[in-house]
Amino acid sequence: MSKVTVEDLRKFGKIRYFCDLTTRNIQLWNDTLTARLKTQSSVHGYHKRLKPYIAEAKSLQLIKDNPYDNMPRISRGKSESIKFLTEAERKRIEDLELYGPTEKARDMFIFSCYTGLAYSDLIKVNRTTIFEENGKYFIMDQRVKTGGEYRLTILPPAMAILEKYNFNINLMTNQKCNENLKIIAHMANIHINLTMHVGRHTFATWALSKKVPIATVSKMLAHTDVKMTEKYARVLQNSVDDGFDHLLDCM
Repeated sequence: MSKVTVEDLRKFGKIRYFCDLTTRNIQLWNDTLTARLKTQSSVHGYHKRLKPYIAEAKSLQLIKDNPYDNMPRISRGKSESIKFLTEAERKRIEDLELYGPTEKARDMFIFSCYTGLAYSDLIKVNRTTIFEENGKYFIMDQRVKTGGEYRLTILPPAMAILEKYNFNINLMTNQKCNENLKIIAHMANIHINLTMHVGRHTFATWALSKKVPIATVSKMLAHTDVKMTEKYARVLQNSVDDGFDHLLDCM
C-alpha cells in the first residue's frame, strides 16, 4: 500500500485494525476524502490503492466481508487532461527577470521541469541525496507517494538551481508556489493553470518528445507501472492529431 494511503488512514483514525474495515468506516473515510480533495479522480485513487489489500485480507480470512460489497460504486470522476508546457513556454518562464517569492517559485518549478520530481520529492533534495559518479551528479531517494526508489541524473539547468540555493530548494510551501506560479503564468503569457505538478508533466512530455523510450521515462518518473506513463504518450499523440486537423482546416 502506498505511504500516502497509509498516512491518510492513520490521520483518519477510525481504521486501525482488521475489525475496523467495515462499510460504515469506509464510507466515513470516503466522506472525508471527498471533502478534502479537489477531484473525484483523486478520491477514487485512494480507494483503488486500498481495495487489493482488503481483498487479500478476506482471502486470508482476516475479515469476513469485503466492506466495499455493500457500498455504491466509487466513481472515477472525469479524467482530467494533462497540462504541460512546450519548450518555448518553459524558456519564456526561465527568461523572466524575477525577484523575491516569484523568483524562488519559478526556480523550484523549473527544477521540476528538468528532473520530473513532484513537489513532495523536490523539497527533500539536499546534499545527502546527491551523489557524484564518473563526473556526473545524481539524486537518489525514495518517492514520498509510493516509496519507490529512484535515481536521476541532474541536468545542467537543475544543477545551476541547486548551486544557486546552496543545495536547499525547500524554499516555500506548495500552496505559495502555486500562488506565485499564477503570477508567473500571466507574465509569461501562458494560458493554463500553472502549478508545481505541471513541471513533472512537462518533464515527462519533453523526454518522450525527444524519443526517450517510454519504459525509460517510466523509470525516470519512478512510476510503479509503465501504464502510468502511457498517458503522456497519448497526450503527445493527441497534440499531433490536433496539428494535422489544423492543417486540414487550412486547405
